[in-house]
Amino acid sequence: MKQQQKLLAALLCAAFPLTCAADEITLDEIVVTTSRFDSAADDAPVNVTVITADDIRNSTARTLPDVLAQYAGIQVSSSDGTPNKMVDLRGFGMTGNQNARVLLDGQLLNDIDLSSIRWSSIPMDSIERIEIMNGSGAVLYGSGASGGTINIITKKTGKKVEASIRAGLGSYNGHKLDGAFGARGDRASLHLSASTEKTDNYRDNNDYEQNSLEGDARVDAGRGDVILKFGVDRQKLRLPGIRTVDAISGRDDLRDDPRGASTPRDYANLQGGHISLGTQQRLGVSEFAAELNYRENKQQAYYDDGDDTLPFDNYLDTKLTLLSFTPRFKTTYALGGMANDLVVGVDLANWRYD
Repeated sequence: MKQQQKLLAALLCAAFPLTCAADEITLDEIVVTTSRFDSAADDAPVNVTVITADDIRNSTARTLPDVLAQYAGIQVSSSDGTPNKMVDLRGFGMTGNQNARVLLDGQLLNDIDLSSIRWSSIPMDSIERIEIMNGSGAVLYGSGASGGTINIITKKTGKKVEASIRAGLGSYNGHKLDGAFGARGDRASLHLSASTEKTDNYRDNNDYEQNSLEGDARVDAGRGDVILKFGVDRQKLRLPGIRTVDAISGRDDLRDDPRGASTPRDYANLQGGHISLGTQQRLGVSEFAAELNYRENKQQAYYDDGDDTLPFDNYLDTKLTLLSFTPRFKTTYALGGMANDLVVGVDLANWRYD
């Protein structure tokens, strides 16, 4: 890859000498984690699409699925009206959630109950880059990665002190506030990102509220960093139900009452949190990395049967927890005059559903 880039640069300089006034043109190095270790994108063994923080900031997208939908090979759809849309890599259709691994800083976001990824729980300002690996990643990430893998990398502080805040207003009493703060010393750093959003939406009984916080704290341990990552989120959503058209009775909800709610008492609430402690240590030509991660998701929902005389209302109250440990080791060696990387590791996970 690097030799091809050098050859292309030489050809361009020969054809357009005015563009090569400087002796050398240096491009920013893109770092990816396709081997579950940081490496240059040029050295990645698979095709990787990298979406940077600048790409997200310059786009018109309001949510992570909207960002992903702008790239080839990714389809986004919603079957329940929530902000947590289904993202499908490589055309698996309704089983897209089951064939794409989604990671946050290398930690799995897919749940065993096959529910959609909670994209809205990740503040947009907390994202440093998104790596999209098309094609099967089952060897590195498990059987659920047959369509590909999306790894969301959150920011770490690069300056001594930095802070930002953004606010937005919209129709239907909509407002959004995003903020970030970071501080770095000689051997330690802290980065926090928070987001809050609320709107009444167009339909009756369709209020939406989302609050999220993500944090990154790290300490230099000599040969690498010890990293503590954490986050909490809460989502409240009212569910208005469908609008119907009945040709026999002549009833037309879309014409007569488009903003009405057929299920005025339905709602779905989500709360979640995660915390992980990890490290990546350099050992000569080798590297060792490991993370201990705990994640918890709670859900409460109420679905009215629409008839007060019948006892068929449905109330859902669940709790899903994940405790995982992911150690791995990477070493570089020469074979046949070529440099090679060997990566070995294991993913240990304990799921509990109450």
